[in-house]
Amino acid sequence: MRKFNKEKLEKAAIALIDALELDLHDPNFVDTPSRIARMYDEICLPKEEIEEQVKTYLSKTFPSQYDGMVISRGIRAYSVCGHHLLPIILDVTLAYIPTDKVLGLSKLARVAVTMAKRPLIQEDYTRDLARIMMAVLKPKGVGIYVEGVHYCQTMRGAMQRDAIMTTTEVLGCFRKDEKTRSEFLLEARTRV
Repeated sequence: MRKFNKEKLEKAAIALIDALELDLHDPNFVDTPSRIARMYDEICLPKEEIEEQVKTYLSKTFPSQYDGMVISRGIRAYSVCGHHLLPIILDVTLAYIPTDKVLGLSKLARVAVTMAKRPLIQEDYTRDLARIMMAVLKPKGVGIYVEGVHYCQTMRGAMQRDAIMTTTEVLGCFRKDEKTRSEFLLEARTRV
């Protein structure tokens, strides 16, 4: 697994702490640059690493004659906003209709979590999830439903602590067939 440049991350953290006029000699801030570097190294992955892991997860399939909808909901993923680098909490529902193979049970959650390991905007995250699932898994169709709590909206700016952003993407038979799309959206919106 490739890591980010720790020295660059620490220098950036030092510059931020300095710009905030905080005392780097204060016991509470002495190790903060190192902690920030480790944190970003933990919560983010380089783009190539994300794509490689996701393709590996989506290749873990098993032969099956099942041709109904496969839905995994209640997936929790964490990211940071690409505009402010503030936290985003994503609740993700992924669905697909298989052709002649099904994905390993945990792989949908792994795909959603791994795709979030980068600064992002939710609209692109949702679209990218659908596209990579269609490209690698090659199902009849894909449905993605994402609800996000964005701290750039809850703790600053609009200050809307209860605001939730919803994005959806449907491809293949989910886009072409109204019944399939409606079934997916009803299921995705149902609370567990």
